[in-house]
Amino acid sequence: MPANIHTQDDEITLKFEITAILQQEIGLHEQYALTLAEPIVAGLVKRFGGQRFYIAKKHTKSQIAIRDAQIKKEFNGANLKHVMQKFCLSKSAIYKICHKNNPPFAY
Repeated sequence: MPANIHTQDDEITLKFEITAILQQEIGLHEQYALTLAEPIVAGLVKRFGGQRFYIAKKHTKSQIAIRDAQIKKEFNGANLKHVMQKFCLSKSAIYKICHKNNPPFAY
């Protein structure tokens, strides 16, 4: 999902999310984490303000294999947009998955 910072409320929400991440992932005390989150948010707004960016999820190889099998099972050629939306993938990604180890033409 693209990250958008449009309002001061969005900046505050992002600051608290970064604070929570610093607390949970690094174990920082809340006040110290908040102190670090503020310049991080300011830097993100300065560097990426007005832009959209995407943060991909990390998936294990087995999760990807299961997802790819579901895509191959569901994709019938006529439901491309539905499959793209359901799995949050591009047209080329869907086709690449469906043709992996199964080329469209046998020579």
